[in-house]
Amino acid sequence: MEIGFVSKENLNAEISISLVPADYSEVVDKALKALKHKVNVPGFRPGMVPVGMIKKLYGKAVLSDEIGKITIDALFKYLDEQKINYLGQPLPSLSKNEAIDWDNQKDFVFYYDLGLSPLFELVIPSDAFTSYQIDVKDDVLEKEINKLRERNGRNINPDTVEEKDFVMGTATELTADGEVKENGISKTIYVFTEKLDDADAKSKIMGAKVGDELQLNIKKLYKDSTTAGIYLGVKAEEVDGLSDLFNFQVTTINRMVPAEIDQEFFDKVFGEGQVSTEEEFKEKLRGFLKNDLQSESNAMLLSSIRKGILDANQFELPDEFLKRWLKVKNEDNKKVNVDDIIQDYENNKQYIRWEILRNKVVAKYEVDLEEGELMDAARVDVMNRVTRMGYQLPPERIDEFAKTLLSNQEEADKLINGILETKALRKIKEEANIVESTIGYEEYLSMLEKNAEPV
Repeated sequence: MEIGFVSKENLNAEISISLVPADYSEVVDKALKALKHKVNVPGFRPGMVPVGMIKKLYGKAVLSDEIGKITIDALFKYLDEQKINYLGQPLPSLSKNEAIDWDNQKDFVFYYDLGLSPLFELVIPSDAFTSYQIDVKDDVLEKEINKLRERNGRNINPDTVEEKDFVMGTATELTADGEVKENGISKTIYVFTEKLDDADAKSKIMGAKVGDELQLNIKKLYKDSTTAGIYLGVKAEEVDGLSDLFNFQVTTINRMVPAEIDQEFFDKVFGEGQVSTEEEFKEKLRGFLKNDLQSESNAMLLSSIRKGILDANQFELPDEFLKRWLKVKNEDNKKVNVDDIIQDYENNKQYIRWEILRNKVVAKYEVDLEEGELMDAARVDVMNRVTRMGYQLPPERIDEFAKTLLSNQEEADKLINGILETKALRKIKEEANIVESTIGYEEYLSMLEKNAEPV
């Protein structure tokens, strides 16, 4: 067997693999002999089919299959032994490979195109990166406490309607003279005082008591015909045809009363016995809010460093080869539009550039997986997926799913690359020019929503 390597321009290369009978005959003969024990041929007992008959029936298929295996094994062994850094996967040459005569041909040459990884020295950016330290001020803390009090509040039924109350009553359609309309609507409806936009309707409902009867234009209690139709039990297009006058008799007033700041409230929020005073509660909540966003901030810092590395290291890629590789890689994936991938190559190119840089960074700082890290990452991944679906699982079930996840090599590689990338970026963080900046909790939330750093 002979293997040739030719480097071409624009980071392209060609590999040729030449085979003669001595390279494959023994393997093919062995495969044919093994096949006689597996196939059924009419007129022969199982396992007694002559090898000549097997060769006649299956010889070309076995030859093709075994030569394919030998060639691919030799190709990747050569790439590994020669330490050739390539991108994507080798692809069969579109111009050099000729049609094969499996009946008569004895010598074979296979050509493969290769995209080479660029050679360059890794540049660590010298620019300053901002590390945002989250500050949870007292006014933010009070807002969060009020939200928690409302969330953990209790429902009461007062006698008089006030702002934010939820009012239930019977709406009866009237004529213009104030009489009950024959065959008109009479239905129990719900009114959210906080959402009332009509000033006249709101002035009548506010201060009403259970049992009061109010004359209202019910259609104005809701934002549009569709919503009004839902509450009144008619189609949206029928709402305009209803009377402008209804009798609304208040039957129930519901009011959510915020929870008292007491031990029961503390236990509901943080668990039984975790805090016992209002001051402890505030400090624990402040820490919770800060840590939650601080994790986001730390991730943003690593993301900024990642972008800085991308910007600081410019290099060419074998673009035409990579476009072809992306097309081949995704042509059997029915969930992906191959044409879109090629048209969006400039964005896909950035992911490829980062893979090259990530490998450089990982090698520079010699980071590696430590015992248990991969399993821990798999557990976190599973827990995040389960939480997004609204479920909770016991630890032993999380472990089962994590092991199943790691049995998928593609999923395992994603987690491994993520771990190594984060560890390498943290190493860079230790050397980089980091400037700390304090930012308010709400300002940082606003920044996240806009997906941009504050000015």
